[in-house]
This record gives sequence, structure tokens and C-alpha cells, in this order.
Amino acid sequence: MNSKIAEAKQQVRQVEKIHGLQPATGTACATYIGSDRILTYLDDPSGDDGKHMDIDNKKFFDAYYAPFLLAGKYLDRNSKREKIDGLDVEFYDLVEGGRKLSIGLDREILELIKSNRYSFSGDTLARLKSYSFLGDRDGRYSVGLDGFVVSYTDH
Repeated sequence: MNSKIAEAKQQVRQVEKIHGLQPATGTACATYIGSDRILTYLDDPSGDDGKHMDIDNKKFFDAYYAPFLLAGKYLDRNSKREKIDGLDVEFYDLVEGGRKLSIGLDREILELIKSNRYSFSGDTLARLKSYSFLGDRDGRYSVGLDGFVVSYTDH
């Protein structure tokens, strides 16, 4: 995992500004999913020696959310809709043996992306932020500010 983090940190350091603004974070992340645990290593290296980049928002959002949008087609399964403490989420479940990884996306974000609207309102972001800090009451799910919701269970 150390070599993957080193590669990710090198990528992060290459970007100093995006559209003239310094990124709030440039997190390098590597995750290992094992038989009895999930390990994640995060680092936020400085981007002081990077370059200025202009990123096409449509291409960025399309690429960022593409794995979820394509999941139904390539996983050969249907998604399921679930409410988590009031948050409306579309999920795909990946099951292997006694383990289940559920990857979901907030329905409002999903509909915005599907309709090619790439600007999330302040209300949408505030709502996601409240869920990301709150989590669900049973500790089964993690909610990200990007609208992704993840759950892992090992039976």
C-alpha cells in the first residue's frame, strides 16, 4: 500500500491551482479490503510545486460518477432504493461469501448528474454535510460530501 500512496501523493503534488484557486485538499488515499478488515490510508501532501489546471466540470463529474452510473450495466444487477435516517439513496450491493459492500449515491445527486446538471446547491451540500457528520444511527453507513454512501458488513 505504501507504493500506491507514494504514487497518489506524487499526483496530488502536481496540482497547485484549479481555475486559479488552491484546492482545499489534495488527499492521497489507498484502501485495502481484506478478509477480516478494511484499511485506508489518507495523506494530504502540499501541492506547492504543482501547476495551474483548468478542468472541464462536465468531464470531471462524468468521470467521477461514471463507475456508479455504469454499475447496473456491468454488474448485471438492479439497484435498490433505501432511506437511511431520511436520506434517499440508490444502492448496489456487492456480495462475496459472508461479506457485503453496499455502494450508494444520494438520489438528488444522482438525478442532477443524470440530467447533466453539475452545480450542487448550497442546500444540497449542507444536507450532505449534516449526514456526513451524523452518520446513520446504527453506524452501518458512511455518507460522503460527494453524495456517495458506503456500507460494509461481514456476516
